[in-house]
Amino acid sequence: MSASVPPPAEPGPGSEGSPAPLFASPDGPAPAAPDPWSLPVPAAPPPVVPESERLVGYAPQTHLADGWDPRALGTLALPAARAPRERLAVPAFVLAWVLAPVGAVLGVVAAVRARRTRRRGIGLAVAAVVVGLTVSVVVPTVVLPSSGAWARAVGATAPLGDVTLPTGAYARQLRDGHCLGSLPDGNVRRVTVVPCDGPHAATVVAVVPLRGSTWPGDDEVLRVVETRCRVTAPSGTDVVALTPTAAGWRAGDRSGLCLARAATGT
Repeated sequence: MSASVPPPAEPGPGSEGSPAPLFASPDGPAPAAPDPWSLPVPAAPPPVVPESERLVGYAPQTHLADGWDPRALGTLALPAARAPRERLAVPAFVLAWVLAPVGAVLGVVAAVRARRTRRRGIGLAVAAVVVGLTVSVVVPTVVLPSSGAWARAVGATAPLGDVTLPTGAYARQLRDGHCLGSLPDGNVRRVTVVPCDGPHAATVVAVVPLRGSTWPGDDEVLRVVETRCRVTAPSGTDVVALTPTAAGWRAGDRSGLCLARAATGT
């Protein structure tokens, strides 16, 4: 017995010989099969993410300190400009070391101007005043008297020669035969030399040279000079020893004097 076989179904439009799908879509006709000879459509490129935002699973955030409001940045005041320096302060400080009185006076002027105009430099001006006053006092009273250059400048080492009138002289200028109007009392640098044919208090009878470059001390210098005076002075003469001071030694004074007291009425 033979069974009847239905004829094959005609292909639908657009199928072009492609087999029909085995299952029909419940919502409508099945979609057409892709053309195996067509090129694939490229997909859209992924968006470019900045380097700072490439955090997997986290969005970029801005972290601010507690109590900080970014809106307050526009209300912040700029720092005030630094006040200029008083122009006379630096010259005053420099002159205080070279021309001390001028530097001290200029320092006073600079300090007054800086305070009135609210400028910087008051401290430098005050330093100029202090340095100027210190140099003005120390140099004439300590440095210059103890220096050989100062002694030569004032003629402390120049020969005195014969004296016809009362003359002020340095002790280191005296030589044998000079007469003094009065005996030195204590440490003196200058004495009064008078003519020996008139009234005088003492006469130089010997000059004692001293050796060495280091100050030996007052007692040692006095011992050496007195010993020499007892040997060189005439017998029966009341002799007084005159010795250099430590300052005179530093200035180059290396001689002691033997003074013979004059007789009463001389």
